[in-house]
Amino acid sequence: MKNSKELFEELQNNIAMSNFEKEKYTLKEKMNWRVYTMKKRIIAISTACFILVSGVAFAFNGERIINHFRGLDSGIDNAAKNGYIEEVNMESQEQKVNVENNNIVENMYMGVKIDDFIMDDYNLSVKFTFDFDENIDNIVDLSNLHHIELSDLYILDENKVVIYNMFHNENDFNKMCEKHNLDLKWLEFNENLLNNGLNSFVVSSSKDLRQTELQYNMYTDKYPKSKELDFYFSKISFNENGREEKTVLTGDWHIHLDVPEKFYNRTEEYYKVVSSTNDKFNVYTAKVTDTGFEFGMTIDGEKKVEYPEEVKQETKRITDEYLVIGENGIPTQESQDIANEKIIEMKKTSPYKEMIEKYEKDAHPILSRGQTIKITSDIEDGCYIMNSKGEKFGCSLSPSRKANYGCIDGDKYDYYETYTMTKYDATEDLTMVVNYRGTREYIKLQIIK
Repeated sequence: MKNSKELFEELQNNIAMSNFEKEKYTLKEKMNWRVYTMKKRIIAISTACFILVSGVAFAFNGERIINHFRGLDSGIDNAAKNGYIEEVNMESQEQKVNVENNNIVENMYMGVKIDDFIMDDYNLSVKFTFDFDENIDNIVDLSNLHHIELSDLYILDENKVVIYNMFHNENDFNKMCEKHNLDLKWLEFNENLLNNGLNSFVVSSSKDLRQTELQYNMYTDKYPKSKELDFYFSKISFNENGREEKTVLTGDWHIHLDVPEKFYNRTEEYYKVVSSTNDKFNVYTAKVTDTGFEFGMTIDGEKKVEYPEEVKQETKRITDEYLVIGENGIPTQESQDIANEKIIEMKKTSPYKEMIEKYEKDAHPILSRGQTIKITSDIEDGCYIMNSKGEKFGCSLSPSRKANYGCIDGDKYDYYETYTMTKYDATEDLTMVVNYRGTREYIKLQIIK
């Protein structure tokens, strides 16, 4: 595991290089999108570089993602349309809740249910529906919602594996362990305590119907093939546009889901290389699943290029000057936004602009649409996978996608990316098209039977 200093430097590089303006602000304005990074990074770097993790750890293109009904990518959507989704036929769990804000209302009732979910190796995507009684009109303006958070949600499977938790403190975590007799330690992630990320957004909210739908997209390195899931939470936080204070509804919810066989018996199919137009390419994986296509290879003779020291130092100076640490030990959102804007401005000015452009050209021989460094607007400009029907599939823009770009072993470049092709699109023969230093290279693949 990298130490704090190494992570700090890496994340400083990310923010200086990333196409941050388009990705962050498009999502903020159009989707009320929230991204939580995996906790090991937040804990390892609890100071200035949190801004880098929370802002640009993954390359999002907001205008594309907004068109995907689950907020992920077209691969996930296509899987759902082909039946890789479970519709949950359940009654809403109605109960009395306590209200925490300036308008205390007694005997308020609300209901919670799960409408549907998807689970694969990397994603657990769940849609919740909340129903309220007439008292909600005095508490929250449902037509003006910015964000909803299930702030103490945790999920266990039938083997008592902690599939998800995003506790803000060790005390709550220990209470969970005591309740379920779990021998786990705070932030010591392993096969029984998964390290998760999250993006979530309000799908719809109706003041007239007094109903709200919330999409919760959780992701991790690899989910087990669970057969049962139990959701526990007691606090639902509501943020309205233009209001700093939160409204918290407190109850006691437990929702049980039986996982369908198509999820826990999920499989993958592998491909072998038949031919390649470049003998420097060494493909080590090519596989397709219900929700995506993963491709990995190394390229010989590519030496590591160091990120410009001047840009590092200027990025550090800006973060040191503008970040303000809040009571929770991490920078305030306002200071993060200011620092990000300052770094974006710096990135556009000389001599830093020229330094970064040269670095990007030298350090990254493959131009990929999913890459954090460059995102091209046309699938033909980057890398893509093509089936025998001539259908082309670009890089996934899901936050859960598996991706890697960088030098290894001193003289090899490692390229790993996830594409939106699924089992439902794949054919026995595929062509991987790679934009290598401005030249299109072709790798012919064939399914292993």
